[in-house]
Amino acid sequence: MSFHDLMNKKATVKRLTKTDDAYGSWSEVSDTRYTGMPCRVQPMSGRERSLYDSERVLVTHKMFCPGRFDDLDEKDVVYVDGVLYRVKVVRDIDLLGHHLEIEMEEIRGPI
Repeated sequence: MSFHDLMNKKATVKRLTKTDDAYGSWSEVSDTRYTGMPCRVQPMSGRERSLYDSERVLVTHKMFCPGRFDDLDEKDVVYVDGVLYRVKVVRDIDLLGHHLEIEMEEIRGPI
């Protein structure tokens, strides 16, 4: 079984940007970047969560995806199976572009 065979979900990735409005304030706008991105999402273990808690970054899930999506960053949100996640950390672990490990926070309620 290859690494890509383990990608059992499809994700939609949106980039959140702030836009000035006519009243001198701003609003948040989402721009769809990818649809149908192959991925695998798994909850973080208690030990992994403790590590991130000590760094003051709330991380609840890890997502794996092909390395060609290397322009993902902390401005993005990810929808997988109706669940919304905010991207916290994006890593190319092997530095070869094979795959990315993305640490995310599950969002409940409005973003």
